[in-house]
Amino acid sequence: SYHSCFVISIPWNCAPTASHKLAALSYAQAVPRTRRRRTNGGLWLASSNTSTDKSSVVDGEAPTTSSFMSSFFNKEQTEMIEEQQRREDLKDEEKQLDVVGRENSEVESFRLLEWDLISSYVARCCMTSAARKKIQRGLPLAQTIEEAEILLKETREVMDMETRLAKPMSLKGTADDLGILIMRAEKSGMLEGNELLSIAQTLSIIRKLKKQVEDCHQGIFENDEFDMLMAAMSPPSQKSREAASSEVMLFPVLFQMFESVVVHPELETLIFKSIDDFGEVRDTASPALAEVRKQQRDTANSIKSILDEIMFKKGDCLQDRIITQRYERFVIPVKAGSKSQIRGTVHDSSSTGSTLYIEPREIEPLNTKLRILAKKE
Repeated sequence: SYHSCFVISIPWNCAPTASHKLAALSYAQAVPRTRRRRTNGGLWLASSNTSTDKSSVVDGEAPTTSSFMSSFFNKEQTEMIEEQQRREDLKDEEKQLDVVGRENSEVESFRLLEWDLISSYVARCCMTSAARKKIQRGLPLAQTIEEAEILLKETREVMDMETRLAKPMSLKGTADDLGILIMRAEKSGMLEGNELLSIAQTLSIIRKLKKQVEDCHQGIFENDEFDMLMAAMSPPSQKSREAASSEVMLFPVLFQMFESVVVHPELETLIFKSIDDFGEVRDTASPALAEVRKQQRDTANSIKSILDEIMFKKGDCLQDRIITQRYERFVIPVKAGSKSQIRGTVHDSSSTGSTLYIEPREIEPLNTKLRILAKKE
């Protein structure tokens, strides 16, 4: 092959035989037109002692298809191949026009149906932001009749479960940015307490939904629920509970959808055990954390006891009888004129300068200990 040209090599002392011609004809008929266009003029046949300069082959200046084929084939064979090429070109053009026509037809159908408006209405009913964003871009359509029938069955089964069995399939409370949180966790990133809590809530919702679908599929109902479902059948079933359950495959599409869903109750339990409803880490998350927080509470109580005693003894020196914090250290508000009465470190002052926030010397070691414990926490 020289410069993407198909070459049939013929020894210099041999003339082209019928087999050479047959191979060239077979290739010309088999290779698509689009590939032949890339061969600088189509199929090029040459013998090793051809008068064509080899450099012209490398440069892509190969003779035309018809000039070479005419030396090997008669006029009828050449016309047959060229006619076949024209037919292939015509088919390619028809296919392209057909695709463009279908696309234009779909666009016009969407416009007439006001598909954007319908999608926006459906998006308002979505319970998760991810679904809402997807539907706002346009409700997806089935590409085949089989896919459309499955989607209709999904809708029908959800309606049966929610209306006839009064079992809502709610996704309210799932994490909106679950994918982002998972990607961060995969990269060993840190997740905040409220983010972990949203993951646990999502796991809980999915686990309950899967259990609900599995129970309905297996015919595990309360007596009144099963009676409602059987009464809604057309025609109503008069058979026993066991016979009806074995005859009817309940909610098969939903069951198949949730069958591949993997739940993680152990991870869900661990997060709920470690994170409270406000997204804060519980003391019971680990024994070491529980010990650090106990020391924090004991140290803070000791600081407050000492400050209460100082405020009781030197109440006249204080601007107000309160305990506050400056730069994560406990302080008390002291009158500027009474600064010498309370020994300690001034951490801040009021805008007027009449109040100084002083950390008494008696609690300085305890404040330092409290900051060390906060870092351990």
